[in-house]
Amino acid sequence: MEAMYTFFMDKAGMGELGAHITVAVIMATLMFIVMALCAIIFTWMERKVAGFLQSRYGPMRTGRIHGWAQPVADMLKILGKEDIIPAEADKRLIIFAPLLVLLGSLLAWAAIPWAPGFVDADLDLGLFYIFAVSSMVILGLLMAGWGSNNKWALYGAARGAAQMVSYEIPLALAMILVVMFSGSLNTQDIVVAQQGGI
Repeated sequence: MEAMYTFFMDKAGMGELGAHITVAVIMATLMFIVMALCAIIFTWMERKVAGFLQSRYGPMRTGRIHGWAQPVADMLKILGKEDIIPAEADKRLIIFAPLLVLLGSLLAWAAIPWAPGFVDADLDLGLFYIFAVSSMVILGLLMAGWGSNNKWALYGAARGAAQMVSYEIPLALAMILVVMFSGSLNTQDIVVAQQGGI
């Protein structure tokens, strides 16, 4: 990271602010590419397992080589769907809820270290930050259910939120052990504490 800053300040002739903005844009672009590739690969892997268990031909054979084209076909199908907002729904909540879910999912990636010194947000409370921003997904889910002005959608959103909260509690309790061994909530310190084994 420091080498990138010095390159943009010295060789490219940018000021300190310009170098910081350029490095931030590059890092955000790299993280977006990594997240998009992870989504494609994990979707493909999950569809392969489900396709094998359910004897479905699409995930197993689409694209000749092990169903590689199935995530592409799914993406094109989803992008082609019409965005329908019910007449009685709160339009602002219906539009903002998916954005809040996406924002909560993307912000959590900022504190994940990719390499030594290669982390977007090097926070002392990095693990706490990851749990805090990922909880915004639950709010987006509840907002979508409430904004639909439909009691069954609200029941479904409340059920989904309760399910997500019930998953987060044991996950947070499991992280306490990691924090106790590493002695820090900083994600880079946690990674460094794993070197050399136990």
